[in-house]
Amino acid sequence: MTDATPPLAGGDVNVAGVVLAGGASSRMGGRDKVLLSLGGQQLIKRVADRLEPQVGALAINTNNDTESMPDLGVPLISDRWSERRGPLAGVLAGMVWARSQGFSHIATVAGDTPFFPRTLVADLAHTLACSQSSLALAATCNDRGQVQRHPTFGIWSCCLASDLAASLKRGIRKIVIWSDRHSTQVACFEVRGFDPFFNINTPEQLELARAMLPEIRI
Repeated sequence: MTDATPPLAGGDVNVAGVVLAGGASSRMGGRDKVLLSLGGQQLIKRVADRLEPQVGALAINTNNDTESMPDLGVPLISDRWSERRGPLAGVLAGMVWARSQGFSHIATVAGDTPFFPRTLVADLAHTLACSQSSLALAATCNDRGQVQRHPTFGIWSCCLASDLAASLKRGIRKIVIWSDRHSTQVACFEVRGFDPFFNINTPEQLELARAMLPEIRI
């Protein structure tokens, strides 16, 4: 059962943004990867600056040391459980926060993905409005027509919060397992010379992102 929140209507921008940065960064040797530098900026600031113009308000979901987080002038929200339950728990925390601020939907991005599209929220919102669904996730398509979903990038109706909370209590962790139960729509984004959803998990990927940065102007 879901709460009674209407679907996103055409032209509605009642969307809050949530940066999902609650992971353990285990492949970075325990360092909080979103605090690492990319092009003279901490990764979390670069991601937040890219998302903020696309949404009505912004928060960062983190379960790490908040004292180490730079002051970006936005709320820091944590999961509702003491143990880590993955990005779905961050989505739920975002829904609860956004609804308390009067928003009907959240748009989520991963805190380790600095090159996501500047039209991400608008394109996801358009897909959602056309379908009258409650959830749309981003995807890329290769030249063979194969679709790769990027499930931490999406627009989610806050009406899904009760169902998501119950699913997390039952032990569901993977976004696609839960989202496939909700008539999830997919918004496809072009890959033009680089993967806009390239994410940084390892020191090697961080160095690759630093090499890519001068070539990325969008």
